[in-house]
Amino acid sequence: MGAAIFEETGITASFNEVIVELIRGIRTHFAKIIKKIDENDLNKAQLGLSHSFSRFKCAQDVNR
Repeated sequence: MGAAIFEETGITASFNEVIVELIRGIRTHFAKIIKKIDENDLNKAQLGLSHSFSRFKCAQDVNR
């Protein structure tokens, strides 16, 4: 993915422990950073995404 970003934009992409912590912090405080999103709406969206992901994983598992 980093190579594709570099090809399209010329920006070098990196991924390390610092980036992981930055992403975690953004995810944790997203509702505070983006004022237009209500925290309850964000929680509902996360719950819906997790349910969809679980249904997909169960559908792909041949042992279930």
